[in-house]
Amino acid sequence: MAKQAGDEVFAGTVNGTGALHVRVERDPSDSVIARIVKMVEEASETKAPTRLFIEKVEQRYSIGMVIATLAVFGIPLVFGDSLQPALLRAMTFMIVASPCAVVLSTMPPPLSAIANAGRRGVLAKSAVVMERPGQIDLVALDKTGTLAEGTPRVTSIRPLPGTGLDEGDLLTLAAAAEHPSEHRLARAVVAAARERGLHLPEATGFSSVPGEGVTAIIEGRSVQVGSPSRLLTDADNERAARHLAAQGRHYRRPRPTPPAGQGCRSEGVGGGGAPGAGGRRRRQRRPGPCRRALRDRDGQGGF
Repeated sequence: MAKQAGDEVFAGTVNGTGALHVRVERDPSDSVIARIVKMVEEASETKAPTRLFIEKVEQRYSIGMVIATLAVFGIPLVFGDSLQPALLRAMTFMIVASPCAVVLSTMPPPLSAIANAGRRGVLAKSAVVMERPGQIDLVALDKTGTLAEGTPRVTSIRPLPGTGLDEGDLLTLAAAAEHPSEHRLARAVVAAARERGLHLPEATGFSSVPGEGVTAIIEGRSVQVGSPSRLLTDADNERAARHLAAQGRHYRRPRPTPPAGQGCRSEGVGGGGAPGAGGRRRRQRRPGPCRRALRDRDGQGGF
């Protein structure tokens, strides 16, 4: 969730692009993490229905087990059984039906489950919740971050024909340009370069446009890293789709790009006359696909 100036941020908030200045307004004991720890402690103090039932019958159960043990020991003696076999049967019965085993089987497991879930980022509000999974028939989960790690990674690199770059050169330039960015896709590109042991040159003139990509100067070369709809032509996308299809993988095609001059509109009106001759010319902005089409028409293709 994007934050604006004056919004409240929580402990652990991730900074995206740019700098973030925050002011501490609460005591550390009132932080989100501290409240989570407190809720886990309160959940550990709650009692599940099974535990309440065991505590209610625990005393009666203990008395009943003692009486039953005496009966298992005494009745055979009355009918002429020897002492040692009767004592062994009575002790075996006492161990198997021990009230301690019954109590220990109902109290520690929910506490251990709550603590274990808390260490893995799952907050259980009470011990009752830990008994309910046995009654669940259907579970709905958010895939990203639950069933999946939610961390993208680079799986393959394919330079376009005619660029004169191999996979290592392409990854080096892309990772160097993305290095200052905090975007998760940028982190994936940088991580892939580090896994291959590539040296990343320093990037200057870095700029980031949310939703489009980044631009930087790498060793005197202007490098642009962005979405396929921003940098690739329809023919490039078609070749990429065929290449991935041959590997049994899916390629999400970007929206079709209109030809140069079609489907474009200018935002802003230029003033009359040339600059410096009594008129002022305002900058004209075009939608992303139109900028891409004009750049290709002028022969200034991005990397």
